[in-house]
Amino acid sequence: MVLAVVVGVAGGYALSRTRYRRKNALVVFLVAALAVPGYSLLSPITVMATTLHLTNNLATLIVIYASLSVPFVVWLMKAQVDAVPREIEQAAAMDGYSRFATIRKIVLPVIRPGILAAALFAALTAWNDYVINSVLTSDQSHRTIPAALQFFMTTLGIDWGPLMAGAILATLPPVLLFLVFRRQVTQGLASSGAVKG
Repeated sequence: MVLAVVVGVAGGYALSRTRYRRKNALVVFLVAALAVPGYSLLSPITVMATTLHLTNNLATLIVIYASLSVPFVVWLMKAQVDAVPREIEQAAAMDGYSRFATIRKIVLPVIRPGILAAALFAALTAWNDYVINSVLTSDQSHRTIPAALQFFMTTLGIDWGPLMAGAILATLPPVLLFLVFRRQVTQGLASSGAVKG
């Protein structure tokens, strides 16, 4: 989540505020990346991870989950930064702020609801994953909760009690996070144009 948000905020700011010739092509590529289902990349990811001996590796999972979330986070952050008037940044520059100080002290506090929404999306993408985690890991210590729940289903039958308890425990953190931060998430998505109304 942290990696996806850091890369996404930097990429969204760069797409929003810099001018270069191929900017529109990059935005089209970003939207096209959003249209590609993550599971369609499972075969190439598995081949690369197996060839490079990166299965059963937590760092591999972190990079894969971050890369699946980055296109959405960049798109959301670009929309958030687009909503911040350039005049505010120009006034900060006239007051002697560097670009980094302007981003840190002015832009980031304004787009904080969008950052929170993007962070929740990236966290839930990794939290809810079953397929990628099941394919790339056999070590139980690297399994996400949905992938670990499969161990309650054996050839002898299904151990329903622990399976249902694990399923409830798996759903509690996302539900609680959304209940705690629902206003900020809704505000972040609404201000980016992701929802109407």
